[in-house]
Amino acid sequence: MAASDFTRPPTPIPEEREFYSTGRGARGGAVFESDPREYRRQAMLRAGLELFEKKGLRDFTVADVARTAGVALQTFYLHFASREAFLDALRTRIHTDVDRAATADMVEAGEMPQQCFRALWAGLCRCAREHPTAVAFAFEAGGDPLAPAGLTQAMEELHVGGALPPSLQALLLWSVFGAFFRLLRTHPEGLTRADTDSMERACWRAIAPPNVAEW
Repeated sequence: MAASDFTRPPTPIPEEREFYSTGRGARGGAVFESDPREYRRQAMLRAGLELFEKKGLRDFTVADVARTAGVALQTFYLHFASREAFLDALRTRIHTDVDRAATADMVEAGEMPQQCFRALWAGLCRCAREHPTAVAFAFEAGGDPLAPAGLTQAMEELHVGGALPPSLQALLLWSVFGAFFRLLRTHPEGLTRADTDSMERACWRAIAPPNVAEW
């Protein structure tokens, strides 16, 4: 698998496709139509992502979220105690989707840690390509500095070893990927394939001990 494959189709995730689909009729996702409460909750989370894309993180209100989702303001507060709680819930949802997209191909990558890491990095890259607004929100929403939980589990499964525990390996990976993502957003034509591959290798060498760090 190519290290930074932006051309390979992402692994289908039906619930994620529904969540990130556009158009008012799809806001809540067909997956949740049998559960009206969860349908409304997902509609509000999707509305928050739309508003973030249009206005940025600080320039939309809970009333904007309710209006965009087509629900009453009281309904918003039945699901979320505050705007901060809403943003935390949206970030958690996006982290979950990033986890699934990033780790989807690890099982087929083989047993070598380097190959599994490359599959993990490629998954992150595809997620950035397919859902740039959601990934941008994950980095801009603030909160604690932890990487998505699934990345920590992935690093545990890689058995890379070294001085850093898996949680810090995952945080380093997430931080390097964040820098790469920001460069990609601000200079989409300025990054070559060699640049992205170099960043991937640098991240691997920072994580892995010397005896397994060679690419």
